[in-house]
Amino acid sequence: NDITIRDIFQNTDLRNIDTRTFDIILEHFNSIKYDSLEILGGSSFEKILESSLNMTPLEVVSYIKNKIPSTPLQILIGARNLVGLEVYSKTIIKRFIKQCAKNGIDIFRVYDSLNDLENLKYTISTVIENGAGCQGTIIYDDLQDTGFYIKTAKNLRKYGCTSICIKDAESTMLPKKAAELFASLSSEIEIPKFFCASNLRGLQILNYFEACTNGCDGVDLSLLPSSYNDYSPTVFSYILSLKDTDISHNLDCAKVVQLSENIKKYIYPYIKQDLFSTKFILNNTNKNLLPKWLISSISSQLQEIGETKAIDSVLEEVFRIKSEIGNPSLSTPIGQIIASQAILNTVISDFRWEILCDEIKKLIWGYFGKLPRKIDKKILEKLEDTADEEKSKVS
Repeated sequence: NDITIRDIFQNTDLRNIDTRTFDIILEHFNSIKYDSLEILGGSSFEKILESSLNMTPLEVVSYIKNKIPSTPLQILIGARNLVGLEVYSKTIIKRFIKQCAKNGIDIFRVYDSLNDLENLKYTISTVIENGAGCQGTIIYDDLQDTGFYIKTAKNLRKYGCTSICIKDAESTMLPKKAAELFASLSSEIEIPKFFCASNLRGLQILNYFEACTNGCDGVDLSLLPSSYNDYSPTVFSYILSLKDTDISHNLDCAKVVQLSENIKKYIYPYIKQDLFSTKFILNNTNKNLLPKWLISSISSQLQEIGETKAIDSVLEEVFRIKSEIGNPSLSTPIGQIIASQAILNTVISDFRWEILCDEIKKLIWGYFGKLPRKIDKKILEKLEDTADEEKSKVS
């Protein structure tokens, strides 16, 4: 699964990329036999609306489908928040999926940031009703054992998913665990198993290699740089790592190189420089594990209020809050909620938890789903001061 197009939407200044430039890139994609192209997800929707393409996100889907008709197109969506931060009604979820499928989306990669199966059921069934493939996605949690992933994958298969994806959004998986996890999944789950890993600690290729030599059927790769200060896309390292193994791929390497050269020529000049900023490369291990999009979001918020010097304190606070409320994944929308509370705790308030944002209350009360672990008693005591009337408003 190639995620280059989605990366272009999310990590470049689209005001400088018009349809002529876009067509040059799409022409090369059409000649490469990818299993799928993930073209939308996360902030790509809003970025397209701000671009010079003069198309809505769904018009972009239709446009790409016409240019690359033979390759399945994929979208990443939250089970209840779709591509936004809010929890949407079933009516909106149904309409959104229907329109995406109508305009050319073939595969929906559906995740829930809390791995709450109840949140996933309706969205999965709606995808299936619209004749599309559904890839049930499990957000990797290094505090869970292998049995959790097998059980969750079996449930996703039971709901009708045609494939499974393990998404390591925070780059916490280690190669040994990748080997063990996919070996176990392969012995229990017969449908295709995919792996999507961030490269925040430089372990992406090692993890992919261990996963694929132990039963993983496909991985996410991009022709855009994969992490801070890394101008070398991991697709080439991955292809090279498979040499002299029993694992095969359908990619024409010469065409991939040609596509890469065009992306360097037409896209690289417009990559947002905060993707490579050394400002956020810190010695503290925890800080390096924050997804790059979340660090950029925090930085932008601090810049708006003139508190950029507080970045270190806020990043530390994100992980402190995460630990206090049950160590949920920092995937959208949970990462944004915790980041907002971290700014309140370190910059706005006189002391920690003096002010609680509405979204953190919703998260703790279960509005977004069941948190994976117990919440710190002190936080619960703080919430006890909140009136029942206020709780009913956000439930």
